[in-house]
Amino acid sequence: MKKRVRKKVKMILKSLRLKNFKKFKDSLIEFPDGVTGVIGFNGAGKSTIFEAIAWVLYGPVATRTSADQIKRENAEHSDPCRVEFEFIFGDDTYRVVREMTGKSLTASASVTVNGKLAANGAEVVSKFIQKKLGMDFKSFTGI
Repeated sequence: MKKRVRKKVKMILKSLRLKNFKKFKDSLIEFPDGVTGVIGFNGAGKSTIFEAIAWVLYGPVATRTSADQIKRENAEHSDPCRVEFEFIFGDDTYRVVREMTGKSLTASASVTVNGKLAANGAEVVSKFIQKKLGMDFKSFTGI
């Protein structure tokens, strides 16, 4: 019997945009090529950056707080809470967008692969990402 060896594929971070996500009103982080380190004082938002990446990929299971605490405290009801994440995985470029809108914080999400819509809908996107990356939220974060 032949043993199947799984090829390791790396994720290359390209950019992360946070709109009304926790303490971030509207921030764009563009990751440089190579190894990236996130440093800063306590309370600066380092953990929130990692939480935003997990949330955009896996949805509410990836947050340490309830949905009403994810949206920035002083944001208007009409302002969406939105995270956009672009990365390369294998030979493909992914762009994942997840947001909550309105007073009821209605969830939506979409993912494009190489510029083409691959999945749409909050739960569908979470399942799609889990399958493509080959890992669930707990495996992704190491929790």
